This record gives sequence, C-alpha cells and structure tokens, in this order.
Amino acid sequence: MKGPTKLKEYGAKKAFGKLRSVLMHRPYHELELVGDPDKWGFASKPNKDIAAKEFDNLVDILKENKVDVYKVQTDRAPPPNLYYTRDLGLCTSNGIVLANFYANYRQGEELYLQITAQELGIPVFGKLRDTYFEGGDFVQISDSTAALGLQRSSYGGYEDVSEFVDVDLLPVPHSEKFAHLDVVFNMVGPKLCVACTKALPAEFIDFLKQEKIDIIDITVAQQKELSSDVLMLKGGRAIISDECTKTIRELEKRGADVIPIPLHELKKGKGGPGCLTLPLLRK
Repeated sequence: MKGPTKLKEYGAKKAFGKLRSVLMHRPYHELELVGDPDKWGFASKPNKDIAAKEFDNLVDILKENKVDVYKVQTDRAPPPNLYYTRDLGLCTSNGIVLANFYANYRQGEELYLQITAQELGIPVFGKLRDTYFEGGDFVQISDSTAALGLQRSSYGGYEDVSEFVDVDLLPVPHSEKFAHLDVVFNMVGPKLCVACTKALPAEFIDFLKQEKIDIIDITVAQQKELSSDVLMLKGGRAIISDECTKTIRELEKRGADVIPIPLHELKKGKGGPGCLTLPLLRK
C-alpha cells in the first residue's frame, strides 16, 4: 500500500465510473484486543493471521485492477474496527466529510482520516458535532442521487451531510439494527441493486421501482452473509465475499463480472469488501 503523497484528484465523480484509488488499513495486532466481541461490535474474534492474508489478497486484486491503495496514517496502536475505513467518512470532489460515530467504541476513529487527508492533500470541509454520520450509511444511487441510512447515522446527520454533498440525498430509515445501509442495500450497476427489502421502508422500494432499478432481493439470511456489501470496480465488475453463493449466481445471471474472495475472518467485524475500502477517486 502507498504511503503519504499529495493527490491531484479526488472525489466520486461518477456513481459507476472506474474506481481509481481507495484508502485502507491492514489489521493485525489490534485484532488481539477483541477478547469480548460484543464490546467491539464483532460477531466473534478473528484470527489475525488469516485476516491479514484475506486483506492482502483484496489489495492484490485491487492493484491488478489498477486501483491505487493508500494506507491510513496511524501514530499509535489502532482500534480493532479501523480496517472498516468506509465508515470513517466520505471523499467528495470538494474534500473530506468526516464521520461522527454513534457507537462509543468507534468514536474518534475519524481523526485517523483527518490526519491521513492532510498527508494526502485533501481538504476536510465537513465536520459534524452534535449529529451522527457514518460513511457506511452513504450509498450513491446515480450521479445525482444518493441514500443515507438512518440507524447509526441520525436524521440530524442526514441534514448536515445534505449540505456537504452535490447530490440529492434520500433519508432511508431501515430495520436492521446497528447496521449500515450498505449491508442492507447497495447499487451494483446503473439500474441494478442488491437489497434486503424486508429491512427497507416501502417508500424507498417504490422509489427504486419508479427509477426502473432491478432489485436482487436477498433474504435475511443472505443479508447476514453481507450479500449486499459489494465493491464495484468498473464495467460491471464486482468484488463480493465468496460465501455469498446465491447472490453471486444472481449477479452473474444479470451479466456482472464477479470476483468472489475469501473474507471469513475479516467479516467477523460485520463488514464486507465495500466496508474495507474508502473510495478516494472514482471517475
């Protein structure tokens, strides 16, 4: 992974453009802190050595697809959840919008993004104080529209983030407690999404249908596998956990170029390939 350098370009220029660069953090020793998984929001304690190999494999695939991978700058022992960099905030064409975490065990992680953004030459122009926003709740639907999940992010956070982004932002309260929107709903093409419709409000489902977006409707069991947490590269190419076999078949039926990867240990923190990457540039 690349260290500090000044980036000339940043931000999500296109919802489904080519992913050019991401921010990631390689977990290792900090996973030993997960003695009590509930304390850190984990399903169970990961094996740090296998988790690191899974992470390195994902980085290799990104590099093979010409995605630059930059590392989070850490000046002290990082917390166990830091490898879910997507949650740290949002990189727009104007700069970084920092998260303000709801869960006390993640509060302060956004400071790692603030430090890294400074090293990369990306301005921080959005900070939340008394409201909550976590990057995993932000899902871009098109070049002009995005959704913000309201479980860990608050309605006040939605109002604040709406002022920092150049798209129409839809508030989406969902029923999957303590989960981000991207593990309930995700776009995998201009007119294709993966969604656990049982967890989403009827108004939002109606919106998707009005927009003529095809829905791969996953069960609650598939949602627990993180079937909607898909990382899109370019041209319908999708990275997904290899355990999501039913969703992989449905994506392939619709013409997606699917790259299944092993994520058994990394997923114990309740996130998939999308959660592991904070897009810095997509165009």
